[in-house]
Amino acid sequence: MHTFQCRSCAFVGQFGASYVYELAGKPCPKCKKFGEWQDYKDEMAPTILAREDEKLERLRIDQQQLVVRRDKCQLEFTAAAEARQALESRYERLVKVDAVQAAKLMNDLFKATMRLVTAGNDLEDASAQLKDVDEEIDNLGNRSAVKKDAPVAYANARNVQQTSGKNKLYIGSRQYVSLHARKSPKKKFRILDVPNWSPGLNVSWVEGGIRAKAQFKIKLNQGDQYADIPPKVLQLFQDPANYNADDFFKLCKAQGKGSLLWYDKDGAERPTWTALEIWCLLRAGYTFRFADSKTDGAGRKIVLMPPL
Repeated sequence: MHTFQCRSCAFVGQFGASYVYELAGKPCPKCKKFGEWQDYKDEMAPTILAREDEKLERLRIDQQQLVVRRDKCQLEFTAAAEARQALESRYERLVKVDAVQAAKLMNDLFKATMRLVTAGNDLEDASAQLKDVDEEIDNLGNRSAVKKDAPVAYANARNVQQTSGKNKLYIGSRQYVSLHARKSPKKKFRILDVPNWSPGLNVSWVEGGIRAKAQFKIKLNQGDQYADIPPKVLQLFQDPANYNADDFFKLCKAQGKGSLLWYDKDGAERPTWTALEIWCLLRAGYTFRFADSKTDGAGRKIVLMPPL
């Protein structure tokens, strides 16, 4: 995806088109004007945080509607279960005294069973959709706290040289990176460490590091596939070293599933938050640098370097 801005109203959008001329026939969704697109290279966090607020409003409406649907499906499932149970009890009593009538009742019992199955499927579907929306809302965090912490995260990353003695930050599996940061008092200043979180806040932290021209070291854990990057993908990052940001997410989906780059658990299909961080860095002109790691072996020390 490429990032463009409308000259007329300053709206920032991401589109599959790679060049401004490809957007000539696409109006701005905010001001509705044509031909106003220009490349946007500035920081994305303010736009992402604002979009998160808009998304939360839509999700709250969806959540309310899904709660109503889930509750309705629950009532229908309970009624279907009770109706089937009543028919089954009637059948069990009837079969002892009148086999012919009991056999006729079997057709009603079959229909009741099918209604119960349908009601159960509807309830399961409504519950699953509600769960997905609940998780999306949870990912957006406490909005007032997120907007308060975003500039703090930005400043922490921008000032990492002063606070930790090195202009270096760590990215990777949050749990694994947090364990690494505990190894020394100064390392804790090199990770995203604020009480609240959202994708926009995460981007704010990364862009603070970008503004500081900090190096970003990817911490890999070979013992956990979800905290590691497949060797074949690491090889692609080495050739060419400055992997294109527009192609990055395509690569993550095609070859990084079930790893640090692509989250595919519990029915989800999306880039990981580490992949989002790497995309931000590639977009800002960062390039991969590989070296041998004392603990992980050849080519396993990976650092994203700022442009000169």
